[in-house]
Amino acid sequence: MEQITGLTITEHNNSKRIININLENEIIEKLIFPFNKFDLTALELKPFTRFTIAKSLDDLTNNKLSKLMNSIIKDRSTGCFIIGPKNITAKINDTFLVKLSTAIAHLIGIP
Repeated sequence: MEQITGLTITEHNNSKRIININLENEIIEKLIFPFNKFDLTALELKPFTRFTIAKSLDDLTNNKLSKLMNSIIKDRSTGCFIIGPKNITAKINDTFLVKLSTAIAHLIGIP
């Protein structure tokens, strides 16, 4: 399995079909500023804001995260992943997680 700087990628304990992707603290710290540029209403109403936060996330992994997620989903031997911060800190709140999930969904949707 490919290793990407800033991510910890492992197989799930209960199934080899599930891949765990944990974002290291360095990635989270670098995402806080671009994520704070937009509020949730802007993400809902303006498609370019979704693109912007998704690009911020993918750029931090040298554009490898989107390729990894799409390859996992398209591979019949895996097909599933669980992604999230490795450590939950005070800087990670509900709004941050909504923005992170929006960025992830946007990256998966890019063909």
